[in-house]
Amino acid sequence: METLSDTARITVFLNRLLERRALITIQIADHAQRFTTAIIKLSSEHNGYLLLDELHPRQGHDLLKLTPTIRVSAMLDGVTLDFSSTVTTFGEEDGIAYYQLAIPDSLNYFQRRENIRIPLSATISMPVTLTTADRLILKGNIADLSLGGVRIQFNKDLPKNIEPDQLMNCSFSLPPENKQQFTCDIRVRAVKGRHESHKAAFIGGEFIGISNIQERQIERCVMLLQRAAQQKRNS
Repeated sequence: METLSDTARITVFLNRLLERRALITIQIADHAQRFTTAIIKLSSEHNGYLLLDELHPRQGHDLLKLTPTIRVSAMLDGVTLDFSSTVTTFGEEDGIAYYQLAIPDSLNYFQRRENIRIPLSATISMPVTLTTADRLILKGNIADLSLGGVRIQFNKDLPKNIEPDQLMNCSFSLPPENKQQFTCDIRVRAVKGRHESHKAAFIGGEFIGISNIQERQIERCVMLLQRAAQQKRNS
């Protein structure tokens, strides 16, 4: 991990998050729940500041007014950025809240370790349900899984409006008992929309804003799948 303290370098990273409308995760002090937002404005002039969009889910807004100290984190080109800050101004425009905070004095910057990606054999079935922002439901099967994301195969053509950078809700049962449901948002990174005779349609997605508990759930799932694959090779 590297800690940046140069304001110019910090502003460069924040500006990239703004340009890409990157999803940002917020943790409010003394609260375990995480909320999502995005940078909607960045000013690098004297006493520079940034504006964050209204938190999702909406109850984060009320918590933030009570406790304005936050931890901010985001992914950018495989790098994790995070910093602490305090909301100085609460505003509203067209009925939508926004929050002003100072450009941070320091920013933690670190490359995450390469995630182990486990392909699922034909004997291991993990059905998954994706739900788009307009409530379209897609059902497929996980083809491979890692701490960073998932690739999902479909036995029919995908709708033409499924495109990279979309956000979807992703839900599947965790092995081995399949009694515990894992649910989070994914950002679509790759799409092959047409199902052909020997080639499946697929969506590749990156997990967004998963909690520490969810990370441990996926890590355990990956280890179980690794063990099952090894046992199959040895049999």
